Amino acid sequence: MAKTKSTTVKPESVLPDRIIQLTENAPYAPLVVRHTVDRAAFLPEILSLHTKQELSQIPGLGKASIATIEVWLAEHGRRLRMPGESLDAVICHFGARRKHTGEHRLGARLQSGLVDANHHRP
Repeated sequence: MAKTKSTTVKPESVLPDRIIQLTENAPYAPLVVRHTVDRAAFLPEILSLHTKQELSQIPGLGKASIATIEVWLAEHGRRLRMPGESLDAVICHFGARRKHTGEHRLGARLQSGLVDANHHRP
């Protein structure tokens, strides 16, 4: 268990639904994902753009919720932005996400014969 100043938080691999609903439309969410329906998949990135102070201004998020978010972010290799830290600095540490861990899609299509390699333009 992780312990914050006054709150003990049990590590969770999934954020409670209530926190997800409250944070999907957090102030910096559109910087990460345009469409609201896709935001839950990018919550680590979205939440890491915010400071504790900014999260505390979201109605319904208190100290216990923010402590839960901090523990959850740590499990995902992220942290909340520090006061005075620029958004650019945090965004620069985002890695590219790939849906498919195998070969590049074009490579797979070339091997399957679905694409003629002589007529492909990048």
